[in-house]
Amino acid sequence: MTQIPKVVIPAAGLGTRMRPATLAVDKELLTVVDRPIIDYIAMEAALAGVEELVLVCRESRPAVLGYLQARSDAWPGLSRFSVVVQERPLGLGDAVLQSRSVVGAAPFGVMLPDVLLYPPQAGMAALVQAFAGNSLILVNPVPSAQLSAYGIADCDDTREGVLPVRGLVEKPEPDQAPSNLAVTGRYLFTPELFEWLARQGSGHNDEVQLTDAMTRLELGAVRFDGRCYDCGSRAGLVQAVLEYGLRDPQLAPILRTALSTL
Repeated sequence: MTQIPKVVIPAAGLGTRMRPATLAVDKELLTVVDRPIIDYIAMEAALAGVEELVLVCRESRPAVLGYLQARSDAWPGLSRFSVVVQERPLGLGDAVLQSRSVVGAAPFGVMLPDVLLYPPQAGMAALVQAFAGNSLILVNPVPSAQLSAYGIADCDDTREGVLPVRGLVEKPEPDQAPSNLAVTGRYLFTPELFEWLARQGSGHNDEVQLTDAMTRLELGAVRFDGRCYDCGSRAGLVQAVLEYGLRDPQLAPILRTALSTL
């Protein structure tokens, strides 16, 4: 498996979808059962052989950094945590671009910290396993009614292995979607991405759009068929808490009993 030593975690968002909770705590520290979301992200990264998480934050000493440092012995091989400050909220593409000086000239991962994947070994590790020199994204099939909520990859979902990506369509209507494969929030990029991000400037909503730069790359997709939770939304967080709880042998009987009485 190719070594991808660094993963960028864009953690400078305001968490507006989860207010008022995120007025008190960063969304990365909202809990799923007994651990904050960032703990699951770090575990997934460690399973992919990642050695360093590069946090892109609004401040130089975020609370999430303190948590990761305190728990660093929980993730074998993952022992370094860097912080890059994004001074203005100029979008996901700008957040990734801010990490350029830390990432350097090697391939690197990007993991959105409000998206949990189960099983975790089928997430970032699958991209690292499939990497052969071109940038990759992880995609998962979603129901037709939900296509307009996601970025959708234009690729042949009947093929095996890495799927060549012809394009990306942001939040299409179901009858205009090129496939049912949604981008999950896991990416593996060659450093060429930084060149395109630096050149393109602001786009929609005066933000630097990651998707715009991605369309310039030779891009492949790896299919993920597990469970995907958008923990930046109320529904996604509640679903994650419930399903992770039901996977816990101590909690499952209690939860099943409670649910049966509703």
